[in-house]
Amino acid sequence: MRLPGTENWDPVQVRRVIEFERNVARALPTLIASMAPASDYAEPEFDTNIAPNDRQFALVRAAELAFVTDQIELGLEICVELLQFRYGLPKTVMQAVQWASIGSALGRVKVRLDASGAQISTNVNLESRDFIDLFKIPWPETASQTVSLARRLIPAASASGEANEQIRLMPSQVEGRGHAAVAMIELTDEFAAALIIDGQMTRNEQSIRGLDRAPTKAELNRLQNSLFETFEASYLKRINMMRRTPMWNNLRVRGNLIDWSLLLFWISRLRHKNRARATGPRINELVFVRDLARKLAKL
Repeated sequence: MRLPGTENWDPVQVRRVIEFERNVARALPTLIASMAPASDYAEPEFDTNIAPNDRQFALVRAAELAFVTDQIELGLEICVELLQFRYGLPKTVMQAVQWASIGSALGRVKVRLDASGAQISTNVNLESRDFIDLFKIPWPETASQTVSLARRLIPAASASGEANEQIRLMPSQVEGRGHAAVAMIELTDEFAAALIIDGQMTRNEQSIRGLDRAPTKAELNRLQNSLFETFEASYLKRINMMRRTPMWNNLRVRGNLIDWSLLLFWISRLRHKNRARATGPRINELVFVRDLARKLAKL
């Protein structure tokens, strides 16, 4: 299924833009190396695999274009290209978050949150199905930055497995200034959604949601629907704004065509087959997200 609004895109132009973005990723190491003598990276130990660049995001843009135009196999091929370290590991926190999100969607990366940060593990380059720890993302020093980062990582953790295994924040065990920041994560809708999808809620969450006991399955469904309506309304608003710009028809869109957090929560719901589930509204843009989630959840 295509994302509504892409039906009039010229397929030749779509193919050209996708190939352009893939070429950007392939060419950037050589380009950066050639410019190094005139840049801040002009040092003897300069390595194009160390310098931050746009390679990863170029591949994300290419994959999204493929997915929204119903080229699922091509989109998966590009995502695997991104995950296989051909261009080195992510260089920045936001690149790491995006990398982990795509890997979780494909079932090749696991994200585990604890009081100290996020542990990222993968089996992308392994013949076996065993996952190995790859890198750690520590929580930032300020509460607002910690909550912002957690909101981006929780969907990936939720799609990685059972919430009680993947999300172990344990704020009571945090010492010093990080205590309040990690505790605040439990106030986010993303944290609540991960627990509800998993069919459970902490006492703290029950209190936040106005419950004095463990919720029934019907109550979990209602809470889940309410949270997903919030996420989906945000995605609809963003897509509608993007479609109203002249750049939409020229395929020069600014911003992500896919809400990866929403997609990951849907994948999590589909992978938790015996947990609280709910159907969504028959709005074509949201049907597109759920259809893509069903295809990725099978991986």
